Amino acid sequence: MTKNKLFQQDLLFLPARSYLRELHENAHFSSFWVIDETVDRLHGVSDWHNSPFLIIKAEENRKNVELSTQIWKALTDYNVQRHHQLIAVGGGITTDIAGFVASTYMRGLPMISVPTTLLAQVDAAIGGKTGVNLGQWKNRIGSFYPAHQIILDHALLKSLPDEEWVNGWAEILKQAIIGGQELSRAVMHYTTPASSRSISETLLAKIIQVKVKAVQADPYDVKERRKLNAGHTVGHAIESISLINGSAIPHGLAVAAGLWIELEIARNEDLLAPEVAIAIQQYIHDFFSLPKLYPHQLNDIIKLMGGDKKNMDDRINCSLVCNWGRVVENHYPKHTSIEQGLRSYFNAMENS
Repeated sequence: MTKNKLFQQDLLFLPARSYLRELHENAHFSSFWVIDETVDRLHGVSDWHNSPFLIIKAEENRKNVELSTQIWKALTDYNVQRHHQLIAVGGGITTDIAGFVASTYMRGLPMISVPTTLLAQVDAAIGGKTGVNLGQWKNRIGSFYPAHQIILDHALLKSLPDEEWVNGWAEILKQAIIGGQELSRAVMHYTTPASSRSISETLLAKIIQVKVKAVQADPYDVKERRKLNAGHTVGHAIESISLINGSAIPHGLAVAAGLWIELEIARNEDLLAPEVAIAIQQYIHDFFSLPKLYPHQLNDIIKLMGGDKKNMDDRINCSLVCNWGRVVENHYPKHTSIEQGLRSYFNAMENS
């Protein structure tokens, strides 16, 4: 068993089903499960145990207080007590909303997280951020509440559809860039989604360690951890505008597009050498099926960026890549730099 301490969390690289069965053999262990509907269909998770559970439809437009209330009511109906474990099995939506519920029900339930997507295993389930959306605003309501244990079962990733795999690869690329040129080269060696499925558990563990290191240095997201927000200020705005339009863009694709645009913003701010920006942008363009954005959306995207949680004094806060292994956090780019970055993306997509 490999185990790393993380902000009161244990990362466990092992088979989830057998480990959880072993826990339930303890007569004093009681649990309530929140399980993603698709994951249950693929892996029969509700048959892994004899505990009460709730199966949820994990969709971005359902990641809200209404679904949280449904889970709170289920916990109450089953008389779940403060010593019971809340076990969340699913992707980032499931672990986010279950974490939020765990942090608020009876002022806090211990939680075990079993992330089942690439995105959740390398990013969403790690670090203790929980949250639900408020209208079009991503993760507007939430808390810092680390799961006590995170079970990283590589075998669960084998059933992921291609679009979910690609969704997670955006966060892998971002964390590799933060990790440095050598780690970036190892990730960018995989030039297609099909080839990237052969990534080793060893390389995945190195990617995860990038986030672990940032979270340990800055658990409450004030400075060092904000490097992990590269691509996210624009990316969350893209997600929000898609929610407004009723056609949700997956988080990973929004982050990939956001990273492309923020690389352009960093160039406009004279923070990033053109050759580094071009190398990463070309990889993003070739690997991902990037979402189309249009010039008439420019002001709406900038307005949504203005609502980001990290902003101060009505200034847009970005974490911008300025070299391999270097990200400047808490940077406030000029409006013209942001506008030019977005226009460059519109043009690139139009000509691709």
